[in-house]
Amino acid sequence: MTKKELKKQAFPWFQKLRLFISNYRTFTLERAEMLYWGNKRKYHEVLGYDSWFQFIHDPDLQLSSSQDARDRRIYEKFILELKVPKAELYSINFRRLEYLIPRVKLSNLDEWLSKARVLSEADFIKEIKGMGNPMTCGHENQRLLPAKNICEDCGERL
Repeated sequence: MTKKELKKQAFPWFQKLRLFISNYRTFTLERAEMLYWGNKRKYHEVLGYDSWFQFIHDPDLQLSSSQDARDRRIYEKFILELKVPKAELYSINFRRLEYLIPRVKLSNLDEWLSKARVLSEADFIKEIKGMGNPMTCGHENQRLLPAKNICEDCGERL
């Protein structure tokens, strides 16, 4: 394939991938809502399952216990407790939302959701851990390791 052909195909491919990821996140949030209410209303009992555990492990569902628990916690925290419109969460990875559950309150909700949307994975994890910003850090507290120095304030490798 020539460079010209690659250039012609790259942007439509990117748009399609972005749409797929957006749809996947929409689907994941809808699944979380269904799991939350299904568990709350005990639909599994009406359907003949002995337990919620047995229900989510049905071969037709193929959910793990951790996936189910994560989805329901995210739905309960962001949709029910904090009243975040679902559309505001579609652009955020569920793993990031999971990291925010113990940290986010109404007073810092907008700030954390913004960070979850725009920061790189490494910078987001540093924010979660409460480390400083490597762009503004003076790197005054360095730790020497055998292969590198690490700033203890922001976590950047020097």
